[in-house]
Amino acid sequence: MKRLFSTFTSENGAIAIVYVIIFPFLLAATAVALDGSMILKRKARLADASSEAVLAIAAIDNRLIDDTARNVNDKIINEYIGFYFPSRAIENVSLGVTMTDNVDEDGYVDYKLNITADFKTLLPLANIGFPAFGEKVSIGNQDNNSGNARKFITTNSVPADYVFVVDFSATMNIAYTGSDGLATNRLNMLKTVVNDVISGSQHTDSQFALVPFDLGVPFRAKDAVNNTLPYRNEKNEAGGELVGCSTLYVPKVKFSSDNIDYDFWANKHIVHKSYSELDGNRSAIFYNFDRSRYLYYRFIVGESLGETIEGLEKRSWCVLNQQANPLAGRYMFSCEKDPTRSIFTPTNQNIIDEQYAAVIALIETMRGKLSFERSSIANSETIDYAATLDDDNIFNTDNVQEFIQPWAPNMYEYRAFSGMCQSATKLITVGQRVTQDYAEKEMAKTLDSAKPSAFLIPLTTNKIEKEALVNNLMQMQAGGRYR
Repeated sequence: MKRLFSTFTSENGAIAIVYVIIFPFLLAATAVALDGSMILKRKARLADASSEAVLAIAAIDNRLIDDTARNVNDKIINEYIGFYFPSRAIENVSLGVTMTDNVDEDGYVDYKLNITADFKTLLPLANIGFPAFGEKVSIGNQDNNSGNARKFITTNSVPADYVFVVDFSATMNIAYTGSDGLATNRLNMLKTVVNDVISGSQHTDSQFALVPFDLGVPFRAKDAVNNTLPYRNEKNEAGGELVGCSTLYVPKVKFSSDNIDYDFWANKHIVHKSYSELDGNRSAIFYNFDRSRYLYYRFIVGESLGETIEGLEKRSWCVLNQQANPLAGRYMFSCEKDPTRSIFTPTNQNIIDEQYAAVIALIETMRGKLSFERSSIANSETIDYAATLDDDNIFNTDNVQEFIQPWAPNMYEYRAFSGMCQSATKLITVGQRVTQDYAEKEMAKTLDSAKPSAFLIPLTTNKIEKEALVNNLMQMQAGGRYR
């Protein structure tokens, strides 16, 4: 009797009993939470895929005239689906492209794309009676709140100018498997679309331009909009092309081109933390400037030309300094092919004296912030947004800030604005696995054949230039990786 009473009054395992009772409901709630969030994410990605795919379909504008046209559209859609769902965790994909031809009445063609697909769930508890999702969930973009994509194309009889603004950042290199089972990436997909649009243009007088961008828009020196850019019609020291970088915005007064000569400072080694003020540090600052230019000429220019430092002296590109130390403000050699660009001319010393404080403030906005935008001269602390968006300024070439990006390792010692226009040059960043010596030798190998791997192409004026635009685009590469 005592044992029976003890059993009924014992509290051991009480919590376990409650937990056993509520465990199925906890599991069901977990399943709904996990699968629910996954479904929302996949629904959003499906909407993005449909929105971008229908733009490509509308750009080609084949009017669904036959099975071949429909197959082309389906292939484009599957390419976008493959990009947004690289793991192919998607089944029973149903595609529906509709087209409404309103050319005669209103002058446009209306395309609409519907996609439905099945996705496997993580915890299909509905199969065993729990209030959760089943093994598969059907997701589509038919409802008005989720990715209905339409593109209107005006089809009038007059030619037009088209500008392709294309992302050339590292994300464009992400690989995935296309509908044909072959590996590709987003940039290649866009190249195909641009090619199809240009080749399919119904107006021979329509003209095209290309604006590739990452952090800045790379350009060839000959296409600089700033006619006073000293490098505009020049080559680099070994005969290769100069690579330009530009941004269109109105800077705040402190960072305007009147207060900062961006092209002058682009190849300077700015040690902003140690030497934030010119007063008291002038000699050390000039020593660092002089040293970085020596390194460029000795290990990149000299290596490319097969010249020793003595050979560069004979060319009068480098001069031996009798007093070479931080107190004297000079390195062992002072190097510059064009003596007018030497930091020791009165004109350039005056630029440094007048602009150094503003440049330090600029560098602080770029390197002192824990955000991606820190790498660009155009950031939230330097842009005058109201002035930039003013109708008189937004397309004014006077507001294009331009500079030449040195053909050198991606490090502050060579590039003051190292994070910008990385799609334009070989990206070799010195780090644990890449030594500075190796990086310099790699850049030296291609100095004589240097050319931007992505660059702005101004508006074409004839058929030959259109063909050249397509050919150049097909050879361009996106940035963010060592090539």
